[in-house]
Amino acid sequence: MDGLIPNNGFNDAWTLELAGHFHDLAAGTATPRAYQYSWNDDNIAANQFAGVLTSATESIASGMDTQGKGTPILVYNPLNIAREDVVEAQIAFPGGLPKAVRVYGSDGKEAPAQLEDGKVLFLAQAPSVGYAIYHVVPAESSAANGTVKVTESSLENARYRVQLNQFGDVSSIYDKSLNKELLSAPIRLAISTDVPKQYPAWNMDFDQEQAAPRAYVKRPGADSRG
Repeated sequence: MDGLIPNNGFNDAWTLELAGHFHDLAAGTATPRAYQYSWNDDNIAANQFAGVLTSATESIASGMDTQGKGTPILVYNPLNIAREDVVEAQIAFPGGLPKAVRVYGSDGKEAPAQLEDGKVLFLAQAPSVGYAIYHVVPAESSAANGTVKVTESSLENARYRVQLNQFGDVSSIYDKSLNKELLSAPIRLAISTDVPKQYPAWNMDFDQEQAAPRAYVKRPGADSRG
């Protein structure tokens, strides 16, 4: 793109994106062929926007000070609010994959982190439309994670204990501070009939929504159930 500010690229991408905001497209009432064109235009516009964003963030990142112990990771937050979220990073460690990692922010504080399937996962904080620098250091063991416990069928921390049953349903959410089970029945993913008499793109008939589900989704290989 020519110039420091790619006005033409922005305008072309935004015009293409706005075309998909037409009433029938947005409401889900256009013809299938119209959506083939619309989806294609959305992908083109998204790629154009992504290219501009990637170029801009790389330019800023190249001028930032990332010196410190370990491998630097630059986190960018595109939201207009401050954000705390999990970051997933693929890192090539000089000595091979370590047993564990420690991750530190620019303030020297350690962030919760772990290795999962060869990737580094850690909890990062970044300001609105801003950057944060973290450093990943190989370690013999991860930092103590307090009361966090994870198994194939449960999640537990200092406040809650969440249990899954053999069907993949959330069968229990126990609040330790209240000494109380929060569920009266398992949380199950249901398949319902939804064929309204009018305007199927947005109407839902009350009797169908109140009827019993046609079926429940279950984990592959699980035993049958009612």
